[in-house]
Amino acid sequence: MDVDKPPTTTTTASSSSTSTSTSSSSSTNKEKPKKFKLDPMSLLLPHERQAYTKPAVQQHQQQQQQQQARQFGQQHGYQTTSNVTQPTQQPPSQAHNEAGPSRIPNVTSTVSSNMNSGNVTATGPQAQTYSQTPIPSQALPISPPASLISTPPPAQWDISSSASTPFSLDGTSALTSHYSHRQQPYYPLRGSKVRLEDWEIVETLGTGTFGRVLLVRQRPSYRPTPYHPIFPHLFQSLDPLSPSPSSTQQSDNQLPHFAMKVLKKSEIVRLKQVEHINSERSILEKIRHPFVVELYATYQDQLNVYMLLSYIPGGELFSHLRRAGRFSADVTRFYLASIILAIEYLHSRDIIYRDLKPENLLLDRYGYLRIADFGFAKIIEDNRTFTLCGTPEYLAPEIVLSQGHGKAVDWWALGILAFEMLAGYPPFFDDHPLGIYEKILRGDIAFPSHIDPYAKDLIRGLLTSDRSKRLGNLRNGARDVMSHAWFTGVDWRTLERKEIGAPIVPRVASMGDSQNFQRYPPPRPHELPGIFGQPYDSTTDQYGDLFKDFSFPSQSTNSTSISEREKASPVISEGR
Repeated sequence: MDVDKPPTTTTTASSSSTSTSTSSSSSTNKEKPKKFKLDPMSLLLPHERQAYTKPAVQQHQQQQQQQQARQFGQQHGYQTTSNVTQPTQQPPSQAHNEAGPSRIPNVTSTVSSNMNSGNVTATGPQAQTYSQTPIPSQALPISPPASLISTPPPAQWDISSSASTPFSLDGTSALTSHYSHRQQPYYPLRGSKVRLEDWEIVETLGTGTFGRVLLVRQRPSYRPTPYHPIFPHLFQSLDPLSPSPSSTQQSDNQLPHFAMKVLKKSEIVRLKQVEHINSERSILEKIRHPFVVELYATYQDQLNVYMLLSYIPGGELFSHLRRAGRFSADVTRFYLASIILAIEYLHSRDIIYRDLKPENLLLDRYGYLRIADFGFAKIIEDNRTFTLCGTPEYLAPEIVLSQGHGKAVDWWALGILAFEMLAGYPPFFDDHPLGIYEKILRGDIAFPSHIDPYAKDLIRGLLTSDRSKRLGNLRNGARDVMSHAWFTGVDWRTLERKEIGAPIVPRVASMGDSQNFQRYPPPRPHELPGIFGQPYDSTTDQYGDLFKDFSFPSQSTNSTSISEREKASPVISEGR
């Protein structure tokens, strides 16, 4: 970011200093104003800044010692030579290409003055590029991308999965994206597929009505016996030469971590959620988008079904919203634009989400948004379904009246979310759900005074009771929302490529850092029989026929046919 600052002059009491400053001021006015460049090192966290400044300090101290040695030798008649070879400096273009993504992106066009708060870069009518001369700190990688820290490449999981490698939004293979070549390859256990008992439980990230979400990592090759940090007392090493967990703690923290969703079969059947769970698995298997969580594998045992998902370490957007009270217009615009891109992608595949709320929006380590929890998502072909589901404050009028609903309910929920992010509370709330439904049907919205007119017009368009006139459900679909005046200046493709700095960057210390999530009590080991090595017998599973698509990879790879292997292979994809 270049900021032009006119030179200022300082006057003093003496006439000589006044004349000097006047002459210097006149001379500087003839010169071109100097441009101020923001140092990206000022945006780093303290522990990240030390990691980059420490090598430079050590090199400077070494050069001082060599200089003192030369001076001492010259004073005493010695001939000194330096045997230290300095590392060759790469060309600026090559150093910049090999560097990881930075919080100060090198882009030609970003969100305009409507999104110039926080770390969002502002541009004028003509997009300005950064100088070709790289700043030393700008050529250094800050940290790996959030989607890649929890995403091993498909070829490292199963050979057959590489044949169906998805492509990113710009048409290039996800495996050869601009992130993949900057990450050191991670190799899981070789010789067989990743089994359920190969995952180590780190801790619990969340709990629900009939399940919980666990933070897991794959057992590394240097530890022959699984070690679950959540159950340290259960660890018993079978190899006396294997390292202790305390000695490998630092290496364990750098392993890719995942979120494993564990759902109890009996509770799913009791609450009549079988269709929703199978639909969630089917939808997540088919979709890949930068702002949607990824599904990598599914398992099942006698008690549970398991879904292995990407771990998003930044926590829920709900937590950041409650901590801030409310978001500014620029922050709200950034995250609403990300959600609009995700909704457009889902609707293009005839998928309705139906559970949009801050609790289901996660932030990765760079502050980008990910939509999670597709339990209420559904594929519709005739644009009409009658299932009553969702959160009361976010239900559209057609859902409350059981008139049948379609894609328009997601745009209504987007209007509710926009109001809540700007105001700090939803537009329709009450102590009882029936009171909420009555206010939704009345449609009376009381806007706070600080919300600007363009935002009010956008929210009113999204919260139109007549879905045939609702913004987003018109002829042009999501394009009508994108072209609204409140989003003027947003570069949608640049945002989709994640080349715009996020306004909220969570603090994440390592790949397995969970400080942005609440603490929950651990599960009981007997509730997770598959993870602790108990073999799965489908003949004795009374609910096995209801969850056929939740495959359990066979432990005997040699006795499994090729067709069965392809059916049981994990759903793996490279994240953007």
